[in-house]
Amino acid sequence: MRIVYGLLAATAVMAAGFWPSFYSNPAQNDTLHIIHGVLASGWMLIMIMQAWLMALGRVTVHHWVGRVSIVWAVALFVTAIMIVQVGVSATGDRSLPLSWRPILTWIDIPSLLLFAGFYIAALVCAFRRLIDLHYRFMLGTVIVIFSPALGRLLAPMFHGLIPALHPTFWLIEVVCVTLIVYDYLRYKRTWAPYWIALGGQVLIEWTMFSASDLPAFMYLMRSMGLPAQ
Repeated sequence: MRIVYGLLAATAVMAAGFWPSFYSNPAQNDTLHIIHGVLASGWMLIMIMQAWLMALGRVTVHHWVGRVSIVWAVALFVTAIMIVQVGVSATGDRSLPLSWRPILTWIDIPSLLLFAGFYIAALVCAFRRLIDLHYRFMLGTVIVIFSPALGRLLAPMFHGLIPALHPTFWLIEVVCVTLIVYDYLRYKRTWAPYWIALGGQVLIEWTMFSASDLPAFMYLMRSMGLPAQ
């Protein structure tokens, strides 16, 4: 049940972070953002439900929900990619400053690739009955895409989203280290998913402000519709 409580806490952070822009009034968003918000919220609920079902020993129901999660994960990934593209190419008063877009896109793209990789690895482990790896890879799907929610929650404390990025990643990295230490203290070993999540977060964090200096990446941004300076 510790996993359930942890996921409930993560869901509360997500709700608080996106409260002004989504949960307080979903209708203020366009259709794509509403669909993505519902899918992201549903993903957290699926994670909580799956952990709860396993804690109760309801393995058959857990498997059925797992099958549904395949379609859900694909839809979540596709809408997330669409939102990244919209964020890059947007114009108007509500669009992000141009200087922010390479930084945030640099965070989003590898985070989504990690999400996809973790979820596929979790499915493989489930079919091979590697339960310890399966549920850690599933938890990893939350860890690697958590920076947008946490960043928005911390932004007021650091006077803006960009100044809050390093503290956001520091907290996520602390969570990863805590999970690694917990595994070692309880089981006298660690598993790869948390190490991969930690390495991914560190790599993204310490390269994100250099994204605009990479010609190939900026070419990708322009191909996605980045407006001219």
